[in-house]
Amino acid sequence: MDTIDTSTLQDVDRTKLPGLRSFDGSATVLYYSESGSNFEMLTKETIKTGPPLNQTTPKNFGAQAAGAGVVQMQLKVGQGTQQKTCGFSCYITGWQMTCSTGEVFQASMTFTGTGAPHAFDF
Repeated sequence: MDTIDTSTLQDVDRTKLPGLRSFDGSATVLYYSESGSNFEMLTKETIKTGPPLNQTTPKNFGAQAAGAGVVQMQLKVGQGTQQKTCGFSCYITGWQMTCSTGEVFQASMTFTGTGAPHAFDF
């Protein structure tokens, strides 16, 4: 959460008020090749492509790609027979993908939240 400084020149101590809430984080996704998987849907929403840059196009550094949209994410944790959920809207701000021998694919991503969480029952 941001804070707003409310101190004045005659104050001896600094005073603050609560400001806007914000959150960001990171996650690691493990992916096994399967049509219609959550990972496939997530990447289609966040990784947009544009035409390749070549000698005849002006230097635009990928500016022709469509902007990424807001993604709905949920963290679910099972505890015995109960399931805890944290759901929120966010923008994916970074991807790092790795793959080794075999069919399991790993992607690490960073995100920045937008708005208040829409589910939280931890």
